[in-house]
Amino acid sequence: MTRNPYVDLCLSVQAVRRYFESMRTPLAPAVGVAAALYTHQVANVLRVLTDVRVRHLLADEVGLGKTVQALMVLNALRSQRPRLQALIVVPDRLVPQWRDEIMSRAHTAPFDEEGRDVLEGGQYIRLAWEAQLRMTNPVGQPRLTLSDIDPGRFDVLVVDELHSLTSAMQDRIVRVASNFQHVLILTATPKFQDMRRHAQLFAIL
Repeated sequence: MTRNPYVDLCLSVQAVRRYFESMRTPLAPAVGVAAALYTHQVANVLRVLTDVRVRHLLADEVGLGKTVQALMVLNALRSQRPRLQALIVVPDRLVPQWRDEIMSRAHTAPFDEEGRDVLEGGQYIRLAWEAQLRMTNPVGQPRLTLSDIDPGRFDVLVVDELHSLTSAMQDRIVRVASNFQHVLILTATPKFQDMRRHAQLFAIL
């Protein structure tokens, strides 16, 4: 079959146009999550993605789709940087929800342990939770240490319900958050017992 140079040229121009449109409109790759999106979600994500860096607090009420919004942001950031690596830190009780959402919405399986090549399989999200601090892998190594919350390994830090984590984990996050390229904090109940906790939250952002 003979190729038509004119058709090839038109297709090439169209491809270039779509590429630059996606660069100009950060929301385009974000809507690739498998979810019915609501107006407030789109507005929040657009606000996040049009800033120079992602350093935001999502504090919607329970059930308003903060997890979906976080995955939308990750989708958009990864479209700009295909080798991006993200760390999501959550309380133990939220692990099943996050794992299900990542697999069904972001179309990837999270990994929950370091020490293996995940880029080959397209995995880019590490899911970490407190119970891992007390768990070991088959060779006796801890599944998670506080030092794994490391901006040298991950480009994006996502933390859900910061106030529900242990003090040691909170302190580690506050200490290193400024060194992550992007930080996204999710909470439905941003309540702290003292002003120091408020200061910690804003220090992260």
